[in-house]
Amino acid sequence: MQKAAREALKARVATEDARARAAEASLAEGTRALEELRERLEAVQGEAAEEERALREELGVAKAHAQDLALGIDAMRLQFADFESGALTREAWLEELEAEMEAVRGLSVVLAGHLSQVGCMVI
Repeated sequence: MQKAAREALKARVATEDARARAAEASLAEGTRALEELRERLEAVQGEAAEEERALREELGVAKAHAQDLALGIDAMRLQFADFESGALTREAWLEELEAEMEAVRGLSVVLAGHLSQVGCMVI
């Protein structure tokens, strides 16, 4: 009976030992998987930071163009005020207006391009 009890105890120890080795292997695999996830997270965070920097830069350029566009529109308003006050002849006002409108059109196209780029970056 004692021999049978010892054999049963040995079998139980072997079973528990096998379970412990399986748990250690599972823990090692989980640790490797966790490390891979950390590396991927760091890579994604790095990419996100770079994209955010590029987006902020693009928004800064778009803002500068929008400000230039607003200045051009204000210049057209001032030219019209000069025309209304008689400080500019109709011909001079039309020449200045045409030049300013061309500049505003160009800025509008550039601004639209930057805003489109921002939209693509956000998506």
